[in-house]
Amino acid sequence: MSAGALPGGEPGDLAQRCAEVEKLAAMGGAEAGEELVRLLADPSWYLRERVVDALGRRDDAAESIRRALREGEWWARASASEVVGRRADAAALPELIRGVEDRNVFLQKSAVRALVAVADRAGIQLVAERLAALEPARRRRVLARVGHQAPHWLQPLEEELGRVPAERVAEEPASPRGDPAAEDAETQALVRFRAWLDGAAGGAKG
Repeated sequence: MSAGALPGGEPGDLAQRCAEVEKLAAMGGAEAGEELVRLLADPSWYLRERVVDALGRRDDAAESIRRALREGEWWARASASEVVGRRADAAALPELIRGVEDRNVFLQKSAVRALVAVADRAGIQLVAERLAALEPARRRRVLARVGHQAPHWLQPLEEELGRVPAERVAEEPASPRGDPAAEDAETQALVRFRAWLDGAAGGAKG
């Protein structure tokens, strides 16, 4: 692809910024890593993809990446989620879960993909234990979005949640807010989705 065809912004300017990414990627040290993390907020998706690739190959910016997951615009947080997925950084699970809970669907998708990547590398039980410690309404919300974005992964995760010792699973609060029937339509949709899955599995066995 020629510089004139680069997507996003002025072609020459974007080509120059991409060259800067390559320069930073070749440099070692925390300062270069920090600068790459800042570029996750760049408005060009093309440049952000190159930054994600560069950060996925280095080990000196983990804390800055986790901070980027907590702060900034949704596209910067989504790109940071992609980096975490490539690195399978289990230490970023709290931030990833917040990303799954975000209202922005693109951020949700990136965060769920990263959760799956962490589970593949670090073990699904680690993700299940983190979810088990959440307040139940939050846990159901996360499961609803996992079911929407990665339905094939929902059942194994729920099965792993079922293996977490009861004393490590956060209980329902005493207030009416803990009533699943009073929760939002998204969480209620998970109940219907689970019923459909169970019915489909039963039909397949029959």
